[in-house]
This record gives sequence, C-alpha cells and structure tokens, in this order.
Amino acid sequence: MQISWNWLQTLLDIQKISPEQISEKLTMAGFEVENIYKQQIGETEDVILDINPTINRPDMFSMMGVAKEIAILLDQDIVVEEPEITKVENNLLASVNAEADGCILYIGTIINNLNIKKTPEWLQQRLQASSIKPTNIIIDCINYVTLEYGQPFLVMDLDKLYKKIQYIENDNININIRQANSFEYLDIFKEPRFPLSEKNLVITYNNYLTSIAGIANSDSLIMNLDTTSILLEASIFNSRVVSMSSKACGINTEVSIRHEKGLDIKQCYSAYYRLLNLMQQLGLGDIKNNFIFNNYSISNQIINLRFTSVYQVLGPINNQFLSNSDLINLLYRLRFSVNHKENMVELQVPSHRSCDVTREIDVIEEIGRIVGFNQFIDILPSRLTRKPLSKREEFIRKIYCILNTLGLTEVVTYSLFKNGKIRITNPLTLDYAYLRNNLLQGLIKVCQHNMTQDNHTLECFEIGRVFYDHSQEIFKEHHHIAAIFGGKCIRSSWQDVPRPLTWFEAKGIIEQLFEQFPFRIQWTDIIDDDKSNLIPLFHPNRFANLYINQKKIGIFGQIHPKIIKIYNLSDLAYGFEVNIEDLYQEYYKFLEVNSFFSFYSNYPSIAKDLSIVIPIKFSLENLIQEIQDKTIGLLENIELFDEYRGVSIPEGYHSIGLRFFYRSRIKTLTLHAIEKIHEDLKNFLKDQLKLIVR
Repeated sequence: MQISWNWLQTLLDIQKISPEQISEKLTMAGFEVENIYKQQIGETEDVILDINPTINRPDMFSMMGVAKEIAILLDQDIVVEEPEITKVENNLLASVNAEADGCILYIGTIINNLNIKKTPEWLQQRLQASSIKPTNIIIDCINYVTLEYGQPFLVMDLDKLYKKIQYIENDNININIRQANSFEYLDIFKEPRFPLSEKNLVITYNNYLTSIAGIANSDSLIMNLDTTSILLEASIFNSRVVSMSSKACGINTEVSIRHEKGLDIKQCYSAYYRLLNLMQQLGLGDIKNNFIFNNYSISNQIINLRFTSVYQVLGPINNQFLSNSDLINLLYRLRFSVNHKENMVELQVPSHRSCDVTREIDVIEEIGRIVGFNQFIDILPSRLTRKPLSKREEFIRKIYCILNTLGLTEVVTYSLFKNGKIRITNPLTLDYAYLRNNLLQGLIKVCQHNMTQDNHTLECFEIGRVFYDHSQEIFKEHHHIAAIFGGKCIRSSWQDVPRPLTWFEAKGIIEQLFEQFPFRIQWTDIIDDDKSNLIPLFHPNRFANLYINQKKIGIFGQIHPKIIKIYNLSDLAYGFEVNIEDLYQEYYKFLEVNSFFSFYSNYPSIAKDLSIVIPIKFSLENLIQEIQDKTIGLLENIELFDEYRGVSIPEGYHSIGLRFFYRSRIKTLTLHAIEKIHEDLKNFLKDQLKLIVR
C-alpha cells in the first residue's frame, strides 16, 4: 500500500513530524514499512511510504484506514469529516433476488448525462502517487474513492445494458444473484466465451449474465468515452464465496482481492456517498435513482475486558502498572465504546475492527501495540522448580539414550494406516482411515522413502502409541518401541570386503539394548496370537519372540523378502517391536527389590576354551544358563567364539566353541585351581547333560 505524504497531511496534523518518525511508530505497532522514497509528480514533490499491512487488517488497505491508525498512535483526531449523505430517489423499478448465499449488500445507482472531461490535477497526482495511471474522470473518481476508503466499485454502460436485456421504459428489471451453471459462458477477461462453473456466483439482469459477483463485469458492458449513462455498483459479498469463485476462474482482480480481505458495511456506505458527492462536485452527471438490496443484520460485538487480565499479560512499565483510567483512555483512543463496570469494562468493537478483534486477548494486544510492547518490562519471571520426572518417563528417556548411542535415528510416523481394524469416523483421506496397530509398518515406509532419496542406511527407531480392539467397542492404547536396521554394509577391518549385517550381529544390537536393564530376555520361535499383525512382516524361519518371565513383550526378526521386494529395501533388513508397557512393568518389579553393588575385581581373569557337540535344536541360551548355575562363584562370563558343521560332526548336530572366563575377587587364581574347576565342568556336561566334549 503506497501512501502519499502530501495526501496524508490533509487528513492529519503532522506538519512537525517526519515520515521517518511515522514509519518508526507504524513499525512498532506491527505494520512493516518496506520503503520511504521521494517522488516527483508533475511539478510537485511527494514522499511515498510503502506500507505492508498484515492480512488481518483489511482496513489498512485504504488511506482512511492508515490515517485512522496513525491518528490513534499520535493521539489525534482525524481531520476529514464523514461524507454528506446524497439524497437519491429510490424509485428504480428493479427487484433483487438472491437465490444463493453470499450477497451481503448490493447498491445500484443510475447516473445520466455524463460529462466526461479532464481529470483535475490534484486527483491525478494522488492516483499517480499510488502507481495508478489516470484514464478517464469516471474511472479515476472510482479508483480515488477506492484508495481513500478501500471499497471497490464496478460500473456498467447503461445503454449497452438496456440493449442487451431489451429494456422498455418503466418496465421492471429482475436482478438475480445466483450460482452459475457449468454450461454457461460469459464475455469477460478478454475472452468471448469464458467458461463458468458452479463455484461462481453471478449476477443477471432479466436473465442476462452481467458479471461474476465480486470479481468483474462483462466486457460487453464496459463504458467508454462515448458513454452517456452508467449504472454504478457498490457491493459486499462473502469473502469465502468470492475467494472460491476467483480460484475457479484462475484470475484475481482488484475488486476480488479487496472482497477476499473483507469489507466493512459502514465503510461501504461512507465510500458510496463520498463517490456521489465527488461526482456532483466535479459536475460529472445527474444522479437519477437507485436500488439497495441488503442481507445483513447489524449486531454490536461486545467484549468484556478485565483489568487484571491486562496486568497479567502485559506486566508493568517502569515497575508500575497502567492505571484503570489510563487503560480506559487507551480504549477510547482505539475507538471502542466503553461501558465501565467494577474491575472491568464492557467494550463495543468498532465496525472496521470486527474481523480481528473478537476476544479479550485481542483487546489486550491492541493496548500493548499502542503503548508499545518495548515499553513493558521484559524481565522473565524466576525459574520455577521443575517437577521431578516419573519413573516411567525416566525409563522411556533411558531407552531413547540407549538407541541413540547404538547409532539409531529417531523418526516420527503417522498414527493412521490405509487398512486396519479400528476405523475412525471422519478420516481426512481414505489412505489414513484406520488407527495403527504397530509401528514397524510405518518405519518400513520411512526406509522406502529414504531409499528413493539415495539414502541406503536403514537405521531408525520410533517410540509411539498403537491401538488394539480389545473387545467389541472397547479399544486399548499401548506405548511401543520399534526399530529397523541392516541396510548398511559392514566390515571388520579396512581390507575386508563389505558385507551385510548377519542375524547374530542384528540380534546383538537388541541384546545391547536389554543389557542396560536388570532382567533377562528369553528368545523363542513359538508362533502365538499376535494382535499387532507383525508376523507377516518377518521371514517365516528367521524371527523370534521376546519374553521376560514367561511373558511376551515383543518380536524380532529378519524382514520378509516379499516386503523387501515390495518396498525396494536392502536385501537384508532386520526389525523389532516391543511393548514398553510390559517392559516397564518388569522393570518396575526389579526397582521394588533392594539392589546391591559388588566391587570390581582387581585380579586378572583366566580364559579356558571348550568345544562341545550339541544338537542343533538344543538352545545355547539354556546350555549357558545350566553351566552358570553349576559353577557359581569364579565363573565370570561365557562367550561363543566358534560354530562348526562338517564331516566329523553327526547330522543334526553342530560343534560350538565356548570361552570361559574365571576371576576371583580376593586373589590371583592359579592354573592348577582352574584346571580342577574346568575338569568338573567337563564331567558335568558329559554325565548329566549327555553332551560330547571335544
């Protein structure tokens, strides 16, 4: 919005104030002044303020709106008076019918005996200051009043209109405001047959299409220098209706843009009478008669403002709060009607601010804006003591830290799926109509997106909620953790060939997670009833259920080859999903037990290896547990370092190499003492477990 300083001086007493000072005040009040520059218009030098109003202030897209705002900031009254109401005979034989919603106000005025002459110099200069090129005096007057009040007007050549509708004197004109039909066309936007749609609101005179409401008139009705009579239109249409219609046309006009921003009924009447007065003063024609159609009810918007709310939100100025009388004076400056009550005021919002001032906090913002937010003390209150985290929240945060330490990246996915069991009643799209019952499906889609972006590293996790249909019309919500990894090839040293992650290496990542907690995980391949429907996502022979104390908490496995192919993932990818609620319950049981700490031994350990032939189906985990129960005391740890299947090993068996670490907390162990313990261990494996020791 380009504002002429010379024009502004006719509205306000700003002789002793510079444009830069006004710019500073407007900026602090929330209006960006993009530029201030001098411009030579004819023989007059002017200063232009290029203001960028915010979208919630449509009143600021006019000279009167800007002048009123500056008057409030300077605590002045605007100099200009309200335009005199021109008496116009309301005897035009016209009936207006609004079949469709959207028309708020529609005024038509006939002006005969046009006297089209040269536009006055002062009016041309004010238009040029706003980058509007003068054309003819009728259009110039309309553009001038639009700039002044922000109300757009449209004009039709009356003789052309009468010819199109075959009007006979003293006949009644039927004006209809309705939705367009999809098969209708209009001569508009320099296209003889511009197609209309049902989204367009149109105006017809005796069933002849004259305009798209709130956008533009037909090209066949445009006035020219030979025009002798015009129909002047002033209107207000619903901003949403005009916006939808404008998008359907794919064209924005000055009229449609102002309608979309929002127009004020009171301002519309003021602009209408201002334009009629101006045309009379310039002797441009005879104002004959008019018609007025309105479809609105004026209701005074009331807001209750509590003084305590102002103090709590804005705070003090120089260690002192604004007094009640100061606040009331500020409200009067903002053009509110004030009804003072005990500890509060009842405010009536001015019509030009009814769009953006609707709540108490909006009024408080206006007060802060006028005083200046920089005037209030900006010291933050002292930091309040944080409430300690719950044990459950600490547990979840610990999981976050562990997974980040393991090199996984957290992602967040949608909680809605295309398919599922729990359907929401009002889905935005059919692709997101069901609540998710697992996290792993979302992670697979995330990996697919990363693969298309040439990011082949699949190492991510998510902690979120899933939903189960516990019984008919009863649903349960659980907290889960899921992760997927394996896309990155690894190698033990720089000279090795890169290779994919193996099952045991992937399993080791899960074990590193659970090693941080004081419970033991059992791994089984038993297929059970899985409500999360995760089993189909895994390879049928390469997955394991995770248990703690005979209670299932989750599942781990290799992603099914079909899933890999569908989503174009890496050849080997692994994933797991665990119920945090079940995991925390087991964790909480351990918290209730008194924990104790043991000293770390300062003495060296002794390692002894043993090769054992066991059935393939024999659980290595159970074997290690049996050994640890037998050799309580000096045995510190057992590690698997080798597996062999060959000619010397019977079918259905394999040879495993176990390394046993012995350590004492009170002395250095001798080889002789360890040999005796180790020999007893061999006998235990042979005699009681019936295993072959090599």
